[in-house]
Amino acid sequence: MKGRYVSFILLLLFLCTACNEVSDPESVAKEIENAYKEMNYDHFYTYLKQQDSGVDSEESFIQWFHDVDESVQILSRNLELTQIEEEETEENQVYYEANVEIETVLGTLSNRFRVSFQQIEQNEENNWKMSWDTAFVLPQIENGESAVLRVEHPKRGEIFDRNQHPLAINGELLEVAIVPERMEGKETEQIEFLADLISVSKEYIEEKLNQEWVKRDPTQIVPIKAMKKDPALMEALEGSRDSGPTYRLIEGREYPLAEKAAHLTGYIGPITEEELNENDGYTASSYIGKTGLEYLYEGRLKGEPGGSIIIIGQDGTEKGILIEENPLDGEDMVISIDHELQRAAFQQLEGESGTNVMMDPSNGQILALVNAPAYDPNDFIVGFTGDEYKKLEENEGRPLLNRFSQTFVPGSTTKPIIAAIALENGWDYLEKINVPENNRWQLNESWGNHYITRVSGIPLTSLNLNEAMMYSDNIYFAKMALEIGSSSLIEGLNDFGFNDTLAFDYPLRKSTISSDEELTEVLLADTGYGQGELLVNPIHLAAMFTVFIHEGAMVNPTFSLDDEDHTYYNETIISPETAETVWQSLKEVIENSNGTGHNARIDGIGLAGKTGTAEHKSSQEESGKETGWFIAMSDSNPSVINLMMIEGIEDKGGSQYVVNKVRNLLLEIE
Repeated sequence: MKGRYVSFILLLLFLCTACNEVSDPESVAKEIENAYKEMNYDHFYTYLKQQDSGVDSEESFIQWFHDVDESVQILSRNLELTQIEEEETEENQVYYEANVEIETVLGTLSNRFRVSFQQIEQNEENNWKMSWDTAFVLPQIENGESAVLRVEHPKRGEIFDRNQHPLAINGELLEVAIVPERMEGKETEQIEFLADLISVSKEYIEEKLNQEWVKRDPTQIVPIKAMKKDPALMEALEGSRDSGPTYRLIEGREYPLAEKAAHLTGYIGPITEEELNENDGYTASSYIGKTGLEYLYEGRLKGEPGGSIIIIGQDGTEKGILIEENPLDGEDMVISIDHELQRAAFQQLEGESGTNVMMDPSNGQILALVNAPAYDPNDFIVGFTGDEYKKLEENEGRPLLNRFSQTFVPGSTTKPIIAAIALENGWDYLEKINVPENNRWQLNESWGNHYITRVSGIPLTSLNLNEAMMYSDNIYFAKMALEIGSSSLIEGLNDFGFNDTLAFDYPLRKSTISSDEELTEVLLADTGYGQGELLVNPIHLAAMFTVFIHEGAMVNPTFSLDDEDHTYYNETIISPETAETVWQSLKEVIENSNGTGHNARIDGIGLAGKTGTAEHKSSQEESGKETGWFIAMSDSNPSVINLMMIEGIEDKGGSQYVVNKVRNLLLEIE
């Protein structure tokens, strides 16, 4: 019983405290401010002199606010109430200045006006209530009126390659449509004709035609589907204009290189509700970058919308303009990509699963960045059917996967990096290292059945660095890694940017050394020749090779043509002497007739490079999938690094398959 009595007293105290919190005008003012800021209009309504509201009911009052917020796209509301000190006021009445700020997509609407607070008896209690003013909804609006937002979208900035060739531009789309009135008496025939012509279902077209606004006025043109411009389709529709099916040209984003630059350019799409809530400067009808450069440079490309907010009187006429802004067009961008090299690189990868990175090593400028297989970004502009997108998702080649942003097992392509770290730690590049004649080696019996193997056919059983690089001898580099030791190798790889984020506009997955960043003895040996758990990003790997041209400094990759944006990741990763030593060994890979990259040799161009074959299998005894790599670079004219990776080369001649494709590509820029 005593406990119930105590609980009752505490409840009374709580209620009294709650009453006291709003028993004076200042407390009521704070409650009103918070309700307005939170756009909690039912709570806001409870503090008004309801006879002043001028609306039929609380429900109508709240709905009015919500309708205006939606039609004008109100982003936020803010209210500050400041008490006005006056010499003479009526009993139980005070005055406040209301400072209202309403944030819209076109800017801020501000207004100041006077309101009164009066203590009113209600339900045998005296409560403070505020007088109503329609300016809380919008400036200049009166009861029963509405407002509209008329948006004028900015011109989206366009993207061009280094030679002003278009990569992403504002062009034209073909909008297939129907004028229902013209189909009278032959609806079924014309709907079937159009469904077959543009490969959609009859039900899809009928759904468009059954919209209420279409039924009210069948003379209007009804959009059915946006498509890429097709002369044959346009000609077919020209012949059916009088029967209903027709077309018109509308503004739309175009990607001239289509799938050849899909993962580079990305695409835009209609803004989602979530994106609209997270980003300023958009309206519900805006488009926004979804992937690629369209997404990365969204802030520079999008511009700022313009338009006007207009008060509409009760008779439907325009009463006045609250705010009017001209749109601000987005920024046109010129990037380092060369569209001809982009085309040529994609041509070499057509029908393959892989990626190609071409870079100017003198400044880090990306010249070509290709992913295969790919999709056509123009299809995302006109829209997919569910079946079309499902087909993309289920494609075994994974055309939606952006390979140049991922990480992969690099195979022997990291041997030059391992060699550079070893030389910095005292390795003698002239010393001959012995290798078993049977091409299999392990440090001791503790390795069990794990052996390091090298390809058969290498004529030497004792090799120095140049010979080991030329023949790509796995055993030599495994012994090298063990000699360096785990801590020194990890430190050296981290100096090259492993486990770090490059200063590059495009987000790349970090290159990593192992799953837990530790190396057991066996894992250390495997890492020496690019296997184990080593994972490398292709763009990062291309950047790592620039140390051999820049006397030990590694450039950051960039899309910028501005010299001020050409930076180094690290200017002293290795010494100039080490860089030169490794560079000479990489020249042997191509220039020497026994080198694994000799097929890439081109008369008149001094090339250096490295092949690589990454094996994907669960045990050494079994065969498995293989990924082929080849990096070729020149420090002369033209100055270029080209990295190509192709998956599934086990039945295509191994890494030599990739070597030949890179040579074909390099001939395009000779």
